[in-house]
Amino acid sequence: MTGRDENQNGKRCGNGTALILRYTGALPPTCQNANAPARRFRSIFMLDGPDVGAGADDGWIVGDRNGGDFTIYRWDPVANQWNNQSITNGWRERLRSVYMLDTDGDGSGDDGWAVGDVRTNGGSTRVTILRWNHLCAGGAAPGAWDICSFDPGSAASRQNLNAVSCATANDCWAVGDAGLLLHWDGAAWGVFSAGVITTRNLRSIHIIGPRGRPQAVWREVVS
Repeated sequence: MTGRDENQNGKRCGNGTALILRYTGALPPTCQNANAPARRFRSIFMLDGPDVGAGADDGWIVGDRNGGDFTIYRWDPVANQWNNQSITNGWRERLRSVYMLDTDGDGSGDDGWAVGDVRTNGGSTRVTILRWNHLCAGGAAPGAWDICSFDPGSAASRQNLNAVSCATANDCWAVGDAGLLLHWDGAAWGVFSAGVITTRNLRSIHIIGPRGRPQAVWREVVS
């Protein structure tokens, strides 16, 4: 659970930084914001490995940008703190969602995406997309984020992205304002070509892939 630096029903963390609360089966949840900045976070994604029940092995939070930096922090289960993974880029913007894939089952994110607000820079407009541990068009780049922001090609498609989810490394979806739907096919992101489904802002998406339910894959969006 994440949020901004404020007192929400007495649940403000003791060191005054942003809310990152952890529930381990007992109430109340405890603050887990060590080493995290006082900044508004927008999304969290946690992974657990073979030692299920012993606590998260990996985790990521993203949020509002800080100056010239994207805001990205990664959970260190040994030190029990969040470590800065933020990066500086001319196309940096607020990040609204993060999703990680554990492709080898060790509890650590091997491939992942973060998406966020559209940004105009020098007369050009791009939707904000980052990829973890791989170059945008393929190939490994261990331990680094690659900037995959691009112009989707029309004014109607130049919208904020609010959520991202994957079935596999070759099948990911992102949704955004004004009904924007993007699909990753393993090689490139593109605007979903099935026509305009809705012009409502799409806030969330969740993909149930082969490991979640082998007999079916459901794609659902929520507005």
